Amino acid sequence: MTLCLYIILQGLLYTTFADSTSNLPDVAAYVDRQFLYALPGKSADTKVIEVGKSSLPTWLTYDTLSSTLLGVPSVKDRGTYILSVDNDLFAITVRSADLRDVAEPTHSSEEPVVCKPQDSLTQVKVTVNADTITLRPHERYNLIRDLSEYLSLKSQHVSLRSQTVEDVADPASALVSGVGDQKKQTSHSAETSSVLYWNIGCGIVKSHQMDILEKLETSAKDGSLGRKLGHGVIGWQVVISKGKESLGKRRLKRQVGVTATPSPGGFTKIYSYKL
Repeated sequence: MTLCLYIILQGLLYTTFADSTSNLPDVAAYVDRQFLYALPGKSADTKVIEVGKSSLPTWLTYDTLSSTLLGVPSVKDRGTYILSVDNDLFAITVRSADLRDVAEPTHSSEEPVVCKPQDSLTQVKVTVNADTITLRPHERYNLIRDLSEYLSLKSQHVSLRSQTVEDVADPASALVSGVGDQKKQTSHSAETSSVLYWNIGCGIVKSHQMDILEKLETSAKDGSLGRKLGHGVIGWQVVISKGKESLGKRRLKRQVGVTATPSPGGFTKIYSYKL
């Protein structure tokens, strides 16, 4: 059975036809995160477009080999998109989210950890010599995939965005930072770089994260990470943001077992603390 649907987009009325037995559910995508949507039984000849347009949204692409839609939406891509797959309709809603999930190693069997709003958030930022705006959808998707594979991280916890002035902060303000194989970026050129980032703790950094940070330090400097990504690494840093309830507190709680002095020039171990 085929239904005639009338859809109003941007003040214009579109008529399309959709099979009432469609098996394509509506889905959500999240800003700065990988989006992957399988289209079982579809082929290279499948026509996939945004309703009312002749192509897909700029952040999204259809991979004919795997019959999947993939991409990494940015903050400017927020909104709802009605897609037609051989006249089958479904919606993708791109949302912002307070992403406080902690990235675990791929071999970890621990339950996923989500930091509470009152917790401080410890985050790793890797600045890459690539312009997120000009990268094609599959290139943005692959940046997250390749970094995750190289550092043995679960890719669903890794994010990608254009670099901001905030990301070009003085390394002295970071808990620990390191250099890459590319020249250091300056604030006026921030928009031409990308930042791959993920959370490594709710203020406290567990010991199993240290192996990942040590590999990041070495591979960023010697160029092996840049070769894996296909783009040079400018630098990296570990930063901490205070939780909502932590803003009025100045008490420092040291955790036993993982303590050392942060070094802007190289990584040994980092402070493990909670504000």
